[in-house]
Amino acid sequence: MKKVVFLLLVALTLSACVQLPVYPPMTEAEMSEVNCRALWKDAERLNRVIYNVRAKYPHSTPAGRDAEVMDAAQTRLNQVQELSVQNMCTYG
Repeated sequence: MKKVVFLLLVALTLSACVQLPVYPPMTEAEMSEVNCRALWKDAERLNRVIYNVRAKYPHSTPAGRDAEVMDAAQTRLNQVQELSVQNMCTYG
């Protein structure tokens, strides 16, 4: 029982230290090689990141690193959405 509690405490401590990554804009090489499935996965991942940042700040705007993460994710999401239209992708 002590091991379970200790492992749970370690897991919670490590998860508190994890920061969301700052996603860079897509490069021209990425844009030319990407397929619809990859665009769909990227859009889902970016929407999750944006939702998580917004959930932290329900009544205010994100600040510091969270603002940087959200801006970068939103920029990349806009690129993904444009590419999905250009490639005529149909994902829900």
